[in-house]
Amino acid sequence: MIAKANGKAALSAAFLLLACSLNAAAGMIGVSPLRVDFDVAQQTGVLRVFNTGDTNMSMQVDARDWSQAADGSDEYESTSDVIAVPPIFSIAPGETQIIRVGLVGGQRPDREVAHRLFLTELPQPTFDPLGGQLRMRLIV
Repeated sequence: MIAKANGKAALSAAFLLLACSLNAAAGMIGVSPLRVDFDVAQQTGVLRVFNTGDTNMSMQVDARDWSQAADGSDEYESTSDVIAVPPIFSIAPGETQIIRVGLVGGQRPDREVAHRLFLTELPQPTFDPLGGQLRMRLIV
């Protein structure tokens, strides 16, 4: 969809945030806003993630290109056109984490582009003081 703004074509890219949890009982999150629209003049946005549960949560943000097939099914592909910072974070109960989202390389002037951000809960690391193991989280 191309919209005219002051005689210039402005392209809008929409980001939708999907909350996906590995363990729904571990905690609860809230996200605001659920949609961020970008155009030529505004290519960054802010999302707020709220931990409404009673345990610490670690989260990972993953951006994907989103489109719909002819049969109406959603299709997702990895993308480097979108950056979300921080990509991994921990959030304490009752706290808020700000995620900054932006387009890398600017708008595509020929068409509308849609992306989705997946917010995934990461399992809490376990610590065995006698096991001599090192556990760490990696961005995948």
